[in-house]
Amino acid sequence: MYVRGGLNYRLLIFVLHGWTSINALHTGCIPQGGRLRLRYPLTLNVIREITNFYWPLGVFDRFPGLVVVLGHIGEMVPYWMWRASSVLGRGREVALREVWARNVYVTTSGIWSLDPMRSSLAVTDVSRVMYSVDWLLARNEDGKVFMGELRSNRLVTEAQWKGIAAGNAKRLLKL
Repeated sequence: MYVRGGLNYRLLIFVLHGWTSINALHTGCIPQGGRLRLRYPLTLNVIREITNFYWPLGVFDRFPGLVVVLGHIGEMVPYWMWRASSVLGRGREVALREVWARNVYVTTSGIWSLDPMRSSLAVTDVSRVMYSVDWLLARNEDGKVFMGELRSNRLVTEAQWKGIAAGNAKRLLKL
């Protein structure tokens, strides 16, 4: 919560990648060159934003209620967490893992595989993981299958699964 002038503000930043041509998704027309390309320097940009801007400038200290929501089970940042923390965290008072634990939520965003989920859960508290589909690129039916696999695999408890399915988002978004 951020308080200014007697008013409380909740600051949420949602970070998503873009496509080179969203029109191609709607029309089915493949752009010249014959392919759609994801802009996946996003992983590096997320790390850069957090480590070079928010973190060293004290943004998370001044706005402890600031929440960054990352799609695609953390945009690969959980995979890079150790490296980013060890290299970029030298001389920092607050560790990147602490910022991640306090200020970051992740969504599934159409990543329907248990392996990336395991990686994310290794560095992200399960109460900060939320189900999402990534429409236009992923299907609800596939998300349902994934959530069934997550439940039956027992990677998380039933209560944690319910949190991922809806409870964590309801709590964060105050729904």
